[in-house]
Amino acid sequence: MTYQKYSQAARKKVKEIRIAKNMTVKQLAGAAELSVSTIYRIENGKAEINLYTLYRLCTAFNIKASDFIKSL
Repeated sequence: MTYQKYSQAARKKVKEIRIAKNMTVKQLAGAAELSVSTIYRIENGKAEINLYTLYRLCTAFNIKASDFIKSL
């Protein structure tokens, strides 16, 4: 899988997990200590997920980053 495919899959997975956990974008942003606009930009393909952001999102979702990556 190419970088672009992983990046696209990761952004899609963020939205899937957020919805599965019944979280709003605002709730996820608060739990991850990220801005609401960052979450929107990630989910809509306007921003990449760097390691710091991945860590913050996985912490908010209460999952391991390795499990997140394996699920892609």
